[in-house]
Amino acid sequence: MNRFYQATLIPLYLRISLCLLIVSCSTEQGIKTNTETQPNPEFEVVADIEFSQKYHYRPWIEAQSFCLSQNLKLPKREQLLAVYQFQKYFAGDGPENSSYWTNEKNVFIYGGNALIGNDETRSSVRCVK
Repeated sequence: MNRFYQATLIPLYLRISLCLLIVSCSTEQGIKTNTETQPNPEFEVVADIEFSQKYHYRPWIEAQSFCLSQNLKLPKREQLLAVYQFQKYFAGDGPENSSYWTNEKNVFIYGGNALIGNDETRSSVRCVK
């Protein structure tokens, strides 16, 4: 074989393999990112109400958009207050991490009390069907 052909064949093979590896990795990352932004919610029943799993702190407008993106909604004030009357907190929560947005703009429940926040206030999110 021609020396030039042998010298360029290996780098070409490596370049093709590298390109396939990059495409494969970026596709897998795309799937992970999609799963993180659009999780399949698991539900917990408390006081005969189905609540989604707990999602990270965020402002009210983002919480509302998040629930809508899951074809769900933010719970009513009465639904969250029922949790505190029924068992005080959601499983795994305590007084220090138990604030949740209601469907009323900037109103959240903390420790069994309805409080009013503002556009900068961040609270946890649990959606309902």
